[in-house]
Amino acid sequence: MAPVSDRQPYDTDLSDERWALIEPVIDSWKAQHPSVSGHHGRYPMREIVNALLYQGRTGCQWALLRGEPKHFRRPEVGDLTLVIEVMRFGDDGQRMTVYQAEPGSADEAALGKLAAR
Repeated sequence: MAPVSDRQPYDTDLSDERWALIEPVIDSWKAQHPSVSGHHGRYPMREIVNALLYQGRTGCQWALLRGEPKHFRRPEVGDLTLVIEVMRFGDDGQRMTVYQAEPGSADEAALGKLAAR
């Protein structure tokens, strides 16, 4: 795999062969959708695709992941509004579901009561 920048390559980076398949598709799309501002981008497109592949494989910090708020009613604590995040690990279908409440909110206190049961 040829390096495309000064950084060390990651296992998730595109090989030259895979990039050769993807690059024409991206170039064609960009030619049909020129930037309104005329901006051509600061980073090489291959690096952007590499970053997306890395992010998809490794995830990111929990605080940066935001799902849609869901409303629940639990007899023990009443109404709750929580954000649900489902993280997938590997190719074998393993998942972890995380329920989060807004920090410092009544929902966070109620979720803590439920967790302590």
